[in-house]
Amino acid sequence: MSFFASHTQKTIVPPSDPDATITIQKLPGRHLRAAREQEQFASIAQFRKFGGAELQKELAALPKGEADKVRRDPLTGYHIPTLLEHGVKAWSFDAPITPDGLADADDDDQEFIDREILRLSKPSLFVESDPEAEAQVKNDSSSSSVH
Repeated sequence: MSFFASHTQKTIVPPSDPDATITIQKLPGRHLRAAREQEQFASIAQFRKFGGAELQKELAALPKGEADKVRRDPLTGYHIPTLLEHGVKAWSFDAPITPDGLADADDDDQEFIDREILRLSKPSLFVESDPEAEAQVKNDSSSSSVH
């Protein structure tokens, strides 16, 4: 790990193409804040589009526990295109990394990549559902103590 987020990178393999590689980086706070803000703007726009009362009815109609599951998902509250734009640094595809190229990726691959970017950037969000992340958070906290 490095003090500078951009120095922490990881190479991943997208689920749809085991021969491809994608290099992602840990996001600094300003990019994480931008992803949260963009998601808030999108949520407000959707709320206005569908009307608050109607949206609340739909949320109330969700099966028991489904709303909690959505709230607990680490990606909830983060704008996927923003995470992709700032987190994808290189890939093995014969196309440049552009917003259109990132948007053209399969939806499941986008979610996988975003989840990995967020896991690298904020491992504490995955502690509950990921034993590896929990161990990493424990290791990080024990190695950062002053002796």
